[in-house]
Amino acid sequence: MMALHKGMPSKKGIGDIDGGSMSLINCFTFIKKVRRCISQFASLSLLILFVGKVYGVESILVDNKLKTPPKIPKVLLLGIDGLKPSAIPRVNTPVLDKLIADGFISPMLAEDTTWSGPCWATVLYGVWRDRHGIYDNSFSGSKLQSIPDLFTHIETAKPMLHTARLTSWTGIRYNMPTAADEDLYWYYQEHQDTETVNKAKDILSTTDIDVLFVYFSMVDVKGHNHGFSADKPEYRQSIEKVDKQIGELLTRIQQRPKFADEDWLILAVPDHGGTIDGQHGKNRPEHRKAWLLASGHAVHHLRKGMNIPPSPVDIVPTILDHLGIDYAPGSLDGHSLLEAFPVRPVELNKNTLKNGDAEYDRGSVQPFYLANYDNQVAGWLKGGKAVTRGYTVVNQVPLMSVQ
Repeated sequence: MMALHKGMPSKKGIGDIDGGSMSLINCFTFIKKVRRCISQFASLSLLILFVGKVYGVESILVDNKLKTPPKIPKVLLLGIDGLKPSAIPRVNTPVLDKLIADGFISPMLAEDTTWSGPCWATVLYGVWRDRHGIYDNSFSGSKLQSIPDLFTHIETAKPMLHTARLTSWTGIRYNMPTAADEDLYWYYQEHQDTETVNKAKDILSTTDIDVLFVYFSMVDVKGHNHGFSADKPEYRQSIEKVDKQIGELLTRIQQRPKFADEDWLILAVPDHGGTIDGQHGKNRPEHRKAWLLASGHAVHHLRKGMNIPPSPVDIVPTILDHLGIDYAPGSLDGHSLLEAFPVRPVELNKNTLKNGDAEYDRGSVQPFYLANYDNQVAGWLKGGKAVTRGYTVVNQVPLMSVQ
């Protein structure tokens, strides 16, 4: 016999003992109990919904399903020294091509002093060289001791995250302070990029890494020795080798036990371009033309491109945004690419105003080799705080020659 629930009328109570039909009084009593049960159930449902909203938990009453927890944000930042943008489409790079298909690649201008020192400082610290003070590879005038790098921002906000910086160039290792949990270095003239890549694979396979920066040096080495051109076999082969090494890193990521629960943002960037004579360091298009690659679910909305090209100073805020880390206003010169607008057709009177290739971040009337290189010029926008300086007398107006 099926047990009766407490408070439910028995079969005998529902029907009239004498006539076999329900009496009017018993009918009203039964209806009241049913209504009370429905009311209590509705109240309980509202309570669960309220608690779910307050604590950010999806109600178990919605479609009888639990909300899928968010994936854990992870970042792989790849620094490929000296890889000029014009070489990528001319070289066999299946791994980079796959990353681009899952995100985007965009042209970008490097620092106007196209030495590795100032260029990598701008990328890793998120501020232009007028703030970090580095003009060449001597690092004289550096202010990096008082400026937080990418990993300092991360470790200050979320010290529980596991971070690592793997490099093979002395300029980064000994002149750019970092708060990364692991700061490892193998000199490229002895180890090329082999040990750097091996350690990166080990970290990806055996640790719960959150943010990893891997620096590749050999493309720049071959560019200096043979020329920064895809027409040079040595330069082309060095790019193909880096592409293969990046593929090895991606394989390790995909083999991670919790890969399905992770949200990887992969960024790749060079420091500068170069010319066929093996040179860079000047403020000229061949040296400044660079690129930025971003791949992963976080940038799927930008797969058709961005409305405004990125800058090297955008990399740090983009990574912090992906990790859910806030930073003080004015502490960085760039903006998160995760908030960038996708490319869109030009519409008259709506989005026709654009800065183009203007030097919006700084102004100078003197060549870089003079001491007062970074003097503010009236009427320009100064990098960092973007303060407009107005003209007060005619002789303050900067003169420009047209060639």
